[in-house]
Formats: sequence, structure tokens, C-alpha cells
Amino acid sequence: MIGFFIWVAENIATFFGAWVYPEQIARWTAVSAQKLSSWFLLVIISFVIVADLKHWRERRATQSADLAPATK
Repeated sequence: MIGFFIWVAENIATFFGAWVYPEQIARWTAVSAQKLSSWFLLVIISFVIVADLKHWRERRATQSADLAPATK
């Protein structure tokens, strides 16, 4: 779903001339639907990286708490 909205935003941006792909030089055409797979992959990889970093941070915090000297 997020990848689809990124693709729509890319089409809006190219329509208004933020950038132009080679096939859009003569006239504007919609960005290829094949780019959807690229956006979906980007979203999936981003979620995996963020989830892994969150898990790593929590594990690191737990280890730090276990190693801290107990105060009385």
C-alpha cells in the first residue's frame, strides 16, 4: 500500500516537472507500473531494517541493565 502511494507521488512529481525520465522527454507519460515492485521492495527492506534495529536496541539495553552493578 505504501509502495503504491509512493508510485502515485512519483507520477505527480514527474507530471509537474520535478524530474523527467528519458521516456518522458517528448511528452509526459505515467511512470511504468514496473517501478511498483521497486517501491514495494524498498518499503519491505525499510521495515525489516527498522524492526531489526529496534530489536538490537532493546537487546542492548537489556544486556546493559544486566551488567550494571547493583546499588544498595
